[in-house]
Amino acid sequence: MGKRDSKTQAKDDFDEAALWEQFESQPAQFTCEMAEGMEKRAKEAELPHGITRRIALASLTRSASDLIGAIKDDRDAAEALAESSQAISDMVKHLGAVCEVLTTARTRIEMALCVRDDMHEIMGKLEQESVDA
Repeated sequence: MGKRDSKTQAKDDFDEAALWEQFESQPAQFTCEMAEGMEKRAKEAELPHGITRRIALASLTRSASDLIGAIKDDRDAAEALAESSQAISDMVKHLGAVCEVLTTARTRIEMALCVRDDMHEIMGKLEQESVDA
């Protein structure tokens, strides 16, 4: 047999059962208070995707075994969670594109600010105010 490359080796060594076991034992990723705080901040900022965001946050307040239990014998619940997963995926794509646009805008602004000798002073002051907020 020929020598396998590292990608093939990593794929062959992947232990699906161990990954599943690790997933099943995961506790909730957020507390209800954490999810409520994120939702409150999102509402205050008038962010879009409210229903999808709330579903995502709610799913993070449940353990993996709770999620599995909710859908294991209930096709309607499984379909609803599958729809939620697709909506979350669409939201991730949208927000990724928004992040790219915002990063480009920030870079262009910072490049324009480079013409100023006091750019670092101005940016430093704003960064400190942002940290303090």
